[in-house]
Amino acid sequence: MSSVEPSKHVLIVSASTGGGHMRAAEGIEKCFKDRYPHINVINIDMMQYVTWLFRKLYVDFYLDMMMRRRMLFEILYDVSDRDPYTDPLRSIRLWLQRLNARTARRKFLELKPDHVILTHFTPAEMFDRARRAGLKVPPVSVVVTDFDVHWMWIQRALDEFFVADKEAATRLASRNVPADHIHVTGIPVCPVFSRAYPPEASKTALGLSPGTPVVLLMAGGFGVSKIDDTARRLLSHEAGLQLICVAGRNQKLFASLEAVAREFPRRLIPVSFTTEIEKYMAASDLVISKPGGLTTSECLALGKPMILVDPIPGQEERNATYLLEHGAGMLAYDEIGVVYKLDKILSQPGRLAAMQDAARRIGRPNAGFDIVDLVVKRYLS
Repeated sequence: MSSVEPSKHVLIVSASTGGGHMRAAEGIEKCFKDRYPHINVINIDMMQYVTWLFRKLYVDFYLDMMMRRRMLFEILYDVSDRDPYTDPLRSIRLWLQRLNARTARRKFLELKPDHVILTHFTPAEMFDRARRAGLKVPPVSVVVTDFDVHWMWIQRALDEFFVADKEAATRLASRNVPADHIHVTGIPVCPVFSRAYPPEASKTALGLSPGTPVVLLMAGGFGVSKIDDTARRLLSHEAGLQLICVAGRNQKLFASLEAVAREFPRRLIPVSFTTEIEKYMAASDLVISKPGGLTTSECLALGKPMILVDPIPGQEERNATYLLEHGAGMLAYDEIGVVYKLDKILSQPGRLAAMQDAARRIGRPNAGFDIVDLVVKRYLS
């Protein structure tokens, strides 16, 4: 049992602009509870303490750009990927924060935590500004939730930075972050992804045939992908293939997947939003999904390679590049490409096994534990 004093407490702050940031925060929270149960952990979504207009701008506008205005998102991503202290857009962002997030900043500082962990760049900028303004700010750690590091994460008045790999660490060091404040841990996932799941038993538990390939097809937490069409095409093309399709919160998509399941009896399991994605990943031989930082990290933690589809310009394109470079993924641009790439993997003996080995090599199932261990050692013991 930890010798950490019971009075210590940690504040984790994220923002519900996408499922990944929240899942990273959840993973860190659960790692604390598993390893340091005497530390009080408060996990807060920043979007619950901002004005409705700010929340709508961040959440609704973000989703709208993902679905309809990719070019605009790419422009904003590139324009803001510069030193935040010299970025002309910074003054606009700070003005919007001051106007719309006063309650959030007041709430965070009133809690008086012994340490703050951030899994989103917006609260990082807020805490950086507060410290530079001379306010009493506790030690703050920033957990980057993609494989590359956009400039907006690099708020140099803060204390610790946790990143996915050595290249990301090199990028931080080149941008004047002290080397002893940069830690290569991987992207934190929930502790369930650090457990061993026998593949055949996992398939059997879901009613799937152990001797037949199983592919997990995911639309993401918000269910914005048209995976029903992809599922139908895959099942028509690959005889014997079994699919697990996760629709997220999109009930219309889930209903469509149920219809596809009726067309292909015992070959498709439709799933709506789930908090147990690990059991579906464990039963799969390969995952088809967008390359979000948390989704890819969860797959890698379980040794599951990916066919990557529809990457968002910027961070998801860079995530995809990371997996391709390490041999743990392939990129498909459309449904035809998905079918072709899957057929290529399944038709070549040893190809799938090699990709699974590559995924295991770069997987970081204990990233969350590594982060909390360092925080406790440096700040809470």
